[in-house]
Amino acid sequence: MEKQWIKTSSKKQEGYPLWIGQDLTEKIIQREITESQETTGWVLVTDQNIQRIYQQKIQDLEAGAKNKSLPFLTLVIPPGESSKSLQKVEELAGVIAGKDFGRKTKILALGGGVVGDLAGFLASIYMRGVEYVQIPTTLLAQVDSSIGGKTGVNLFEGKNLLGSFYPPCSVWIDEDFLTTLEIKDWVNGYGELLKHGVLKDEGLFKAIEDQLDQNRTFNRISEAPAELTAIILRGITVKKEIIEADEKEQGLRKLLNYGHTFGHALEALYQYEGCSHGEAVLKGMVYEAEIAVCLGLLNNEDFSRIRNLIDGILKRGRDLPSPTKNIEDLIGFMKRDKKNRGNEISFILPEKIGKTREVFLKEEDLRRIFFKRKF
Repeated sequence: MEKQWIKTSSKKQEGYPLWIGQDLTEKIIQREITESQETTGWVLVTDQNIQRIYQQKIQDLEAGAKNKSLPFLTLVIPPGESSKSLQKVEELAGVIAGKDFGRKTKILALGGGVVGDLAGFLASIYMRGVEYVQIPTTLLAQVDSSIGGKTGVNLFEGKNLLGSFYPPCSVWIDEDFLTTLEIKDWVNGYGELLKHGVLKDEGLFKAIEDQLDQNRTFNRISEAPAELTAIILRGITVKKEIIEADEKEQGLRKLLNYGHTFGHALEALYQYEGCSHGEAVLKGMVYEAEIAVCLGLLNNEDFSRIRNLIDGILKRGRDLPSPTKNIEDLIGFMKRDKKNRGNEISFILPEKIGKTREVFLKEEDLRRIFFKRKF
């Protein structure tokens, strides 16, 4: 088990710890329940899939709380983006309050990005803030949403329009959870790792290229755990360095949104069904790389590498509907993006593999590029 610290201005001393390893359940029980001195009760937030697959782990966590004679409540939500809503937050908060959980409650977020975002937002506003722990169960959540302290829920008008910066008290990256992932979950996670490579680490990008070329991508936890751990660590390091330099997304952290302006619009267009976050962002990275080519920021060689690697990853998953006939709807959703400046839409565009920058485009310029390139 390896330990790292995520530095943050809103946490005392070093920041908050991030643990990486395998079979960490006993360590989680020990550090988050058994050794917890001030906590007066635990609320586990998870989804129906995780509850079904990891029933024993949940029971072990409950037993740890029982040994301390303190309450433990498990709240189960439906899987998927539809659960990231104010209605669901209010529902969960009502149950917690009805069970008399107070300000020393600790929330445990066991699940993927939806669970982590929802539970983190709930923790940030319940009793004006209680501690929470991230226990991500997907590759995407392990290398992205569990790190950095962003929480949020969706509105009809767009993704994550309501949220807060609220760091967890700790993060546990247990690679054993990856053994039960489906192919689409690996696609989502590798897409985020690839994004980190384009942003700041060409070596990470090349490592994923090599894996795909040699048919060694996806589900390597049992066959080559050290290789997968190394890639996860490399991806985490990229995000860790960025958020430590810009916790509240005033500048540098915006680079993490590469692929997200287009990707979030795709998700909203499909109403968060039929197109996962990872798939949408992968598509978004291709489209935004094409925009970079149109603007003369990115050369064709690097664009081809980005497109070919993304195509190779997406082929492992499923065919996605083309947004070509919905350009106006996509632009409409992009105009609601919270990163925009006035009437200009914010994009993070690659200048080369390993370097990106923020560019603002007017609606008419974006429409002209779309139709010129026949997206």
